[in-house]
Amino acid sequence: MLALFVMHLTGTTTASAANLLINESVGFAQVIRLEGLNSSRAHVIAERTAGNARDYCMRYRSYLVRKGGELKACVQQDLTLTASTPYEASADCPAGIIAASNGFVFKKRDDRPADSGPSLEQALRILEPIGAYGTSLSRDSYRVGLSQFRLLCPGFAH
Repeated sequence: MLALFVMHLTGTTTASAANLLINESVGFAQVIRLEGLNSSRAHVIAERTAGNARDYCMRYRSYLVRKGGELKACVQQDLTLTASTPYEASADCPAGIIAASNGFVFKKRDDRPADSGPSLEQALRILEPIGAYGTSLSRDSYRVGLSQFRLLCPGFAH
């Protein structure tokens, strides 16, 4: 909690209990660096932890865990696959632009508050994709973009 208070005061932290949403199925990665909150250069770096991997395994691979008690193997596999993958996102908060960790770029619609609930319908109304993504832009991408915008730009979420 102290780290979040310091982050609020300075706009930068190197340790935090905050998590970055990666996608709906993989879940979260723990924030290891968060800088420039509410600025034109907001940036976050996150890495998967054993806790993130355990949550993923319990939620999305629970059939394997229940079947043979493979929780430890699932966690190890998740961490092995994501060990060299830092997740990064950046935002220009005053402009309302988020470059999400999934590679998609969104612009917040000026007339929509981003601090309301996390439903997909709200995310679709709040964010507008920038660029031509065609069918590659999943509905999950909107949730990720909105969640990451809220993390980096809390002062601009309303």
